[in-house]
Amino acid sequence: MTTRTTTLSLPATGEVAAWTERESRLALTVWAEPNNPTLGAWLTRRAQTGSETPARDVVAAIVTGDLAGLSAAEIEAVNQIRPRTLLGDGLERAVRWLDSHADAVFLIPGDDAWPAALDALGDRRPVGLWVRGDAAALRHARVIAIGGARASTGYGDHVAGELATELTEQGVAIATGAAYGIDGAATRATLAAGGTPIVVLGGGVDRPYPAGHNDLINRVAAAGGAIVSELAPGAAPTKWRFAARARILGGLSQASVIVEAGWRSGSLLLAAETAQLGRRVGAVPGPITSPSSAGTHRLIREGGATLVTDTADALALL
Repeated sequence: MTTRTTTLSLPATGEVAAWTERESRLALTVWAEPNNPTLGAWLTRRAQTGSETPARDVVAAIVTGDLAGLSAAEIEAVNQIRPRTLLGDGLERAVRWLDSHADAVFLIPGDDAWPAALDALGDRRPVGLWVRGDAAALRHARVIAIGGARASTGYGDHVAGELATELTEQGVAIATGAAYGIDGAATRATLAAGGTPIVVLGGGVDRPYPAGHNDLINRVAAAGGAIVSELAPGAAPTKWRFAARARILGGLSQASVIVEAGWRSGSLLLAAETAQLGRRVGAVPGPITSPSSAGTHRLIREGGATLVTDTADALALL
């Protein structure tokens, strides 16, 4: 079971040295932007030099401004993050939120519920994960991420729903970003089929986004699925945070399927992150006259994606 953080001291008290590793990682999710390979490499270096509390070491340097022994990149990270330690009461709010939500946990590497599949991200691995719902869903044996256009067509919605339903019936968990369009269609179908939906957000888990999917996202937690973010509660969704979450979706999944995507669709980031991890990508073809399928055709033609025309094709990606 994940131990909750309830005794976090604030930097102003000067007691950072007494923080636990969990408290330190929680603080980093409040202060640091996600997908920071310099921060990840710094944590790795501290661990490799024998530190049992690498995150606490990093937080201490950030809070105190002690730059001794740091590389130029690490000093730059301190200069970027340190001003945010002085802004507002983000740490207190995050801890209060966690303590007041019985269905929420904060996971760190080494926890029993930590999804080991994310370790393949290396220095881009999240420092921690905020989870609403059942964290065990993140360690499901078979996970496929389904993504695609927000401005989807009826064809795309139908295919996404059919794939999600039939994959669920085969015992596969479905991961999405719960966006409008393809993501929403896949998430709704997974819920309707009684499956295990996983939703990765580009903001805090207390801020379902898009707002029009508030009820849909909340149903995921109630149905035994998991709502996940590497950002602390209260964090607003932003364009760059959406881009960063693509690696989490790809990291949690054994494969991804892009159902429908325009030439420059953001969902192509999911395909790229999945492929970068050495995992397989599938793409669904559409009408050659449809701009909404230009991106999937491009993946099949140039991106090494496997043609997916039915559930059997999707299962073969695993």
